[in-house]
Amino acid sequence: MKTIKALLAGLSLLTFSSIQAQTRDCATMEVLANQIENDSATAIRLEQVKNQNDSLIKSSGRYIAEEGFKLPALPGYQPTGDIEIDRLNWAKAKQDLYAKDPELYKELTRLDSPSKNMRN
Repeated sequence: MKTIKALLAGLSLLTFSSIQAQTRDCATMEVLANQIENDSATAIRLEQVKNQNDSLIKSSGRYIAEEGFKLPALPGYQPTGDIEIDRLNWAKAKQDLYAKDPELYKELTRLDSPSKNMRN
């Protein structure tokens, strides 16, 4: 009987501690929150770094602004104007096209690379 009580107590403690662990934030985020709370300049520096990162991404040539963004035409794809929905619908159209006609899929979705052009 003593063993069963000890086992139940241990399981209860384990359950409670796992619930506590699930509600805790990442330690890094806790440290960051404490730093921001103690020094308001930290939040300003974080915003500056974020802006600098955004600027670097945009200047890299790999950034695509969502406003005015247009996905290439594919059979079965009809743009809605909502970029998130359009991306999902376009991905589905690509998947359907590949299942139906892999060669047409390759033709419509592959960009000409400089190495291809050099062979011609």
